[in-house]
Amino acid sequence: MHYFFMFLLSSCFFLLVSSAKGQESTGTAFVPGHAQGNGLKAEYFNGTGFREKVFTRIEEEIDFYYLEESPAPGVDINNFSIRWTGRLYAPVTGLYKVLVRVDDGVRLWINNVLLVNKWKLQQETTYYGTIELKGGEFYDLKIEYFNGPLHGIMQLMWESPEDEPRGLLSFFEDTPRKIIPKKYLYGSKPEKKPEKETVKPVENRNLTARKEPAEEEVQLSREPVNVNLVNEAKNSNPEPVEIHNSEELKPGELVQLKSVLFEQGKYALLESAYPELDKLVRNLQRQAALKIRINGHTDNVGDPRINQSLSFFRAKVVATYLIENGIDPSRIETKGFGDSQPVSDNSTEEGRAKNRRVEFVVR
Repeated sequence: MHYFFMFLLSSCFFLLVSSAKGQESTGTAFVPGHAQGNGLKAEYFNGTGFREKVFTRIEEEIDFYYLEESPAPGVDINNFSIRWTGRLYAPVTGLYKVLVRVDDGVRLWINNVLLVNKWKLQQETTYYGTIELKGGEFYDLKIEYFNGPLHGIMQLMWESPEDEPRGLLSFFEDTPRKIIPKKYLYGSKPEKKPEKETVKPVENRNLTARKEPAEEEVQLSREPVNVNLVNEAKNSNPEPVEIHNSEELKPGELVQLKSVLFEQGKYALLESAYPELDKLVRNLQRQAALKIRINGHTDNVGDPRINQSLSFFRAKVVATYLIENGIDPSRIETKGFGDSQPVSDNSTEEGRAKNRRVEFVVR
């Protein structure tokens, strides 16, 4: 029995040593013959269309969270866009999982392969794509990002084969996810490429990309329901009507979008909203002279200041859908009313669900 335990301990020690050696050797499989990277070129624009460039700099990593502050000199607090360009160095050969954690819109290309395309208003969400890269090679990298109202979040991460657990540890640990470090990011062409005899060029046919659904979605923080607080609707608006394909929209009408409802604390569109929004698109296309103001609303849960911003987001996401489907932005206004205009009793979930809505006024 004594010899059995000695053998077991020796075997475990051997496996752990093998694991450690495997991890040490992974990062030195390819040694680049150039200086380490210094980050990516970042171009900042006011607006979300990359038209008004106001600032440029080299950023070591893409890892920021801005709340009610400008991300760079001369850049607006809200409604700005950023384009990062440069090259990505792959330290080892293998399948890379490249992730972006974002609020709001993002597009990511590696070697002209579009890995992530989520160009929309959205709450904090993580997306990823996978791509096969050759160790010792450089790949063109481009990321485009826009932020709408409120805070902005953008992180560029990966799960690299270089960091995969080895040996015994591979049974117990997952590949760690981390911000892509600056030593692998180059804002311009590297001064010297790796030696040709140690690295073979990669053909485009070896690159594979796979878009995945959102991994996670974080709700806006909110406070407990105050069942004693029920706001009464204001009488300044006309009686709401429903939208129909065959009917003309009339100036002054308040049109209720009954299917465009939201989960508590969120402003992402639900699948049930699209058929009714498509009806609105067709009506606006047919009546090209009409303009509308989209009104966003919330229930009374949480801080009224957050509800005010959340209601504006709800109006804005509907406006974005209309614009993406060909409606001229000059025909659309947006306004958030927070929880000030309920249409139902906020003391029940059914009533609160009806209050988390969007309407529009024909101008």
